[in-house]
Amino acid sequence: MKLENNTVLITGGTSGLGLGLAQALLKHNTVIVTSRRPAVIEQVTAENPGMIGYPVDVSDLASVEHLKETILNQHPTLNMVINSAGIMQNVNFFDATAPLSKEIETNLIGTINIDKVFLPLLAQQPEATLVNITSGLAYVASTAHPIYSASKAGVGALTEAIRGQANYFGHEKLHIIQVAPPLVSETNLNPTMHENGEKNPVNMKLTDFVAAVVKGIEKDKPIINPGPSKLLNIIGRFAPMGLRLRAMKGSMMTEFGKK
Repeated sequence: MKLENNTVLITGGTSGLGLGLAQALLKHNTVIVTSRRPAVIEQVTAENPGMIGYPVDVSDLASVEHLKETILNQHPTLNMVINSAGIMQNVNFFDATAPLSKEIETNLIGTINIDKVFLPLLAQQPEATLVNITSGLAYVASTAHPIYSASKAGVGALTEAIRGQANYFGHEKLHIIQVAPPLVSETNLNPTMHENGEKNPVNMKLTDFVAAVVKGIEKDKPIINPGPSKLLNIIGRFAPMGLRLRAMKGSMMTEFGKK
């Protein structure tokens, strides 16, 4: 799909990966970003002239339906949706006092809500693209981030199923794409995991990530595994359990301390 003269909606587009993609696409497209915080939207759109922003809580279906009505009224040519809203927290299941996070609600249910509400609109366009952002941790679960890993594995399965439905119902010009980022520097998704910067072997520069994703979308690649995510995919598919556990041991040491 040509990345020119499109109308692009990016959830979570005011920070991290979503903002990086929004800034890259803004030059030749109409770009709409969302956040739960209106003040953040105001700041980001002021810093990026031409960018449009609307508040939404992707975990709330009524909020997503309201966003759809706004998009229908203001941007009826919407033909690309990128699901980038997400949170990541470490959770120790052996600590009875540790609170559970909202990762399932935001990462998985939020993606489900956006996909369910906007896919019928995308299907009406001559050509359209849906991008669901999962994670390399959907291939090899991070022992320190079990709920995040589960949520992103769920998004991966969701994307595969929707791709099958699009094919079954004959939506040949509706491209369903999964992007599985590795750790990406210059993001605030999980500061502890990113603190080692480029020294981390599964880290990737934001500019390199954005370039890889843009190239993949242009080629209509159904699955984009930027940088180290290629290795995580191979480990998840072929490595024995012992090797997979050793590969993720570092996340436990970083989040919960070495024993």
